[in-house]
This record gives sequence, C-alpha cells and structure tokens, in this order.
Amino acid sequence: LRTFATKFNTEPKDGIGFLVERGVITESSAAAVAKTLVSQSGSLSKKKIGEYLGNGDVFNQEVLSKFLEEYSFQVWSPQTPHKLCVMLRPPTLKSSV
Repeated sequence: LRTFATKFNTEPKDGIGFLVERGVITESSAAAVAKTLVSQSGSLSKKKIGEYLGNGDVFNQEVLSKFLEEYSFQVWSPQTPHKLCVMLRPPTLKSSV
C-alpha cells in the first residue's frame, strides 16, 4: 500500500487506478474506495483526499458520501467542522478576479 500512497499523493486517480489494477478494490465500488481512503488516511495527503473527493464527477461524489458515512456526524457540535477538516483538506477555490 506504500506504492498506492505515493501514487495517490501525486495524482489521486492514478492511486485509485493502481488499486483497481491489482484487484484490491473495484472501481465501481464507491464504498470500497471510501474505506480505503479512510483506512489509509494517515499516509495520504489531506489535500489530495480533498481534491479527489471534491472532484465534480458523479463517482467521486458517491465516494465522498460513503467517506462521510465512515465517520460519526450524528451529533453536531462546534467541533464537527474541525473534525472534517482534520480528515481532509478541502481544495481551494480559484478566484475569478
């Protein structure tokens, strides 16, 4: 999984593709991708996780939904947004100015 982390931290889709090629996860399984991102989050770039989950593709949005299901946000507290930002770093928005 070290090779996966290196590839993901360079280009997230390449990292996911690496796992699909090796049969570790199936590309059609958003739940499997989300579980992998959660289980490997300690070795993955938070920025790259944010970029991958923030991509507008339908599949990436499904992965985002499954990713969030992996965490307990049942009870909202003032720390909830902080917990989310610790798990991933949202991509920065580009200014059109």
